[in-house]
Amino acid sequence: MTYESLAKRVKRLITQAESEDNDAFALAAMEGLRKVLRDLA
Repeated sequence: MTYESLAKRVKRLITQAESEDNDAFALAAMEGLRKVLRDLA
């Protein structure tokens, strides 16, 4: 799995969590996305 595909999956998780008003899960997903983006840089 590439970092880009992982970032897309995490983005979908964030969107889903936000639509369900699950702030804790959205925040955890954002942290995961941040790590992926840092690795890409």
